[in-house]
Order: sequence, then structure tokens, then C-alpha cells
Amino acid sequence: MSVPPPTTSVMLTRHVFNCLYAHLVQAFEQQFAVRANNLGNFQLFGFGSFNRRLPSLKLFIEQRTGKWVNGKYLYNKLKEYEHGKNLLVLNREFVYVYFKTLGYAGVAEYVEQCGRIPQQQQAEQLQLLGQNASPYVQEYYAGYFYGEQQCITVSALTLFNNYKEAEWHVPDYDYTLNTITGYHTYKGLPVLHADRLTVSFSRRHSHQHNGDAFLALFAGYNVSKRPFITGTYASFDMNSCPVCGEIIFQQVGSKTELEVIVAGRTVPPAIANRLLHRRLHAPALLPQTLHQLDAHSPYAHLLQQFTGNYTGYAITLNGALMPVHLAINPASQVSMVKLHDLWTLTGGFQLKNAATLLHGLFTENDKLPHVQVYISTAPLPTCIFQGIINGIATDNQPFAGQLYLMPDGPDAGQKIRQFLQQQLPAIAAKIQQLTG
Repeated sequence: MSVPPPTTSVMLTRHVFNCLYAHLVQAFEQQFAVRANNLGNFQLFGFGSFNRRLPSLKLFIEQRTGKWVNGKYLYNKLKEYEHGKNLLVLNREFVYVYFKTLGYAGVAEYVEQCGRIPQQQQAEQLQLLGQNASPYVQEYYAGYFYGEQQCITVSALTLFNNYKEAEWHVPDYDYTLNTITGYHTYKGLPVLHADRLTVSFSRRHSHQHNGDAFLALFAGYNVSKRPFITGTYASFDMNSCPVCGEIIFQQVGSKTELEVIVAGRTVPPAIANRLLHRRLHAPALLPQTLHQLDAHSPYAHLLQQFTGNYTGYAITLNGALMPVHLAINPASQVSMVKLHDLWTLTGGFQLKNAATLLHGLFTENDKLPHVQVYISTAPLPTCIFQGIINGIATDNQPFAGQLYLMPDGPDAGQKIRQFLQQQLPAIAAKIQQLTG
């Protein structure tokens, strides 16, 4: 885990410092495929006349932690050790930065979990710290978002030391084998301001190619009670395409509980229902003209041809007749549809399929009910446009039907009624009833 401890200095026993230094050198050699013994002190530790472009412990630590360090500090501590000093004091960011490089929260977690320090030396170091457990307050959250595999991804977020640092583990799933094949690790610095929590994450410390991520969350004012944190994420998918979406974090009681949830991909039904399809994707391309934005862009200007008001009817699947009024306004990108002469929804239209279809999506105050409209852009010889309408009615029941519209005019209503009476005799009586 990565976390700056609450203290500004810490004392290490000779044994623990020696293990820590050897561990750092070993990890450094493995990452850069070099031998530390083949490097001079300046280059190995990263100070003086060293080459900043070549491997050094300074570069290694900064890449792992995202924090600038003084390369000579570790060199000086090594000299203290070689001169026989029994206790070595680490100050400021060096209290945690070396342990963070190796993936641990601090000295206590390192001593207990690294597997390199015998129990007697563990006890001596923990006694020196004046404690028998890790002192760092941690909060664990299961994070849910709709991922690029078109399903809910379950991730693991840990917030450390009163929101001073965060670590986010996002698993890779193999859906064929139904197993987790690995994790991407984001490490970042949270900023908690009033009721807002933002986290900028640095590049993942793995061989994967994906880059940075950002969380914008609503955390509320009650810091002692945050069972859920909601907000949005922004990052890149496996093809380096920018993506964003809604995310929900649910607090859990322990690291073990969090690991079980992530491994089991357990998603509460209410969370799955909320997050389904709540994801946006932008292609990884650099258009040179407006027509290259997407496959529909070359035809977008044709939407101006359909500006105006339309009147007509929708004939639902159960044979009901629904008066429809439609307003298309490409200039403001705000259109309206009115059903039953009393139900007005706002939305917008796009041209689809090489400008052969008008597609509109409408909502009421950005909430249910939703209505979707598809209209053929090629009118009949009678100037009537045909289409399909579907959605959720005011009684929360689904509806769908055929749509017949005509541009507004002095006789538009009469003309479309005559058309329907001729083409659909079965509804002639309902049209007569509507018109009195």
C-alpha cells in the first residue's frame, strides 16, 4: 500500500534498514536489468554528476511514487549504516517514500509483510515504533462502473491517512475463463474540499499501456459516515480511447472483505441497475475536418432542412390514437415533442444512416419518462413522414407505435387525418371521435 504516515520522522534498526536497502537495490536491478555494482555512487543513488537519462535509484523511486526525491539522502543513510550506527532516522517524505516504492504503507507494514525480517527483529522494530500494528487509518471501497466489456467492473479503492493518498486497483477479467488475470494500479493524491472529493491518478505502475485517470466524487459533509461515494471517472480504454462514466463506491469493513467482493465480481442489483450503459467513449482519432468527426458528420448539415413544426398521430400497438406535435430546431439543438396535447418533453435530433433517418431522444426534466423517435427522412408523395415512437408513458407503462407527421400548415391536421382514414380504415372512427 502507498501512504504517507502521520509522523515526520521514524527510527529504523540496523537490521531493518539493511533489509530495506537491499530490497530497494534488488527491485531496482530487476526493473532496469542492470547491476548496481557496475554503477558509481553518483549514478547509482542519483546525485552529483549523474546522468538523469540512465537508471538510478532516484529515478526508480520517482517513477514508482510520483514524488521528487533527493538521491543523496539514501547514500548518506547508507554511510551512517556502514559506520556502525545502531539506529537510523528517516525524516520528512523519507518516512514513507522508500516503503511506498516497494508497495508498502510504511515501516510497520513493511516489517510485518515483506517476509525478509525474522520475528525477533520485527518485534524490536515495532517496539521502537511504540506500537504493534500499522498506525495508518485506511478506508476501503468497492468501486463499480460500466466498463469496456459491456458489463459492470468491480474495482478496489483504498483511501489512506484522512484522505491524503489513494490507491485504486482495477482488475482485468478473462470472461472466457471467468477469472481475474491481473490488476492495473492507479496511485493518486486526493483533494477533499467541502463536499467534493477529487483524485488525480498517476500512470499505472505495470507493463500495461493505459495512462492516467481522474475521479470527481461527491463525498458529502459527514466525514464519519460515507457508506457510499458517487461521482464520475475519466480515463482511457485498452485502445487508448478517452472514456468517462458514472462510478459508485461502497465502503466495506476490511481489506479482506474488499478482496472477496472484487474476486467474486459481486454487484448489488441496485448499483447494476443504476450504472448500466452509463459510459461515454471518444474515438482515438484526430479529425482534420468537421466531416471526419464520425460517420454521421458529413450529413449533419442536412438537419437544417427539417427545421420547423410538425403535427400528426401515433398509432400504438394496442390501437390507441395519440396526437403528436413535434418541433425541430437544429440551431439551438433543442427540440420538443408534445403528446396528447398535454405532455411536453425536450431533447434533440440527429441524422443517422447516411441521413436516411432522424433519431430523437426526449426526456422530461432529464428524468423518466423517456421517449425515442425514429423518422424516415424521405416523405411520402403526400408530404407525410413516417416513423416509429416508443418510450415510457406518464403512467410508467411502456408504449410503442407507428408515427405519421406532416409539416405544420393551414390544413395539415385535416390532410393527415384524411390520409390515415384512407390508409387505415380501422382507426377512422377513432379519428372522427378525436375531431368531434
